[in-house]
Amino acid sequence: MTTKTEKIIEIMIEGYFPKEICEKLKEKLSGKTYMQFEISYSNYCGNCNLSVSTQYPRTSKKALKEMFMHCALWELAKA
Repeated sequence: MTTKTEKIIEIMIEGYFPKEICEKLKEKLSGKTYMQFEISYSNYCGNCNLSVSTQYPRTSKKALKEMFMHCALWELAKA
């Protein structure tokens, strides 16, 4: 029996984000929506780049980025 694995789609949100902001984004948006966001970040000298990925089938990088931005803005509006 073989198991089909889904392709992981990943986008990088490049910028100079403080670690605290990345942690909050990860906390609030990880696992959200039908795409089940997987959020990580890399820290270099206090400046972070954000990585957002999903294993949702047939998802494009464009669709992932649009959904992530939509959800991030929605969370911002709720605050």
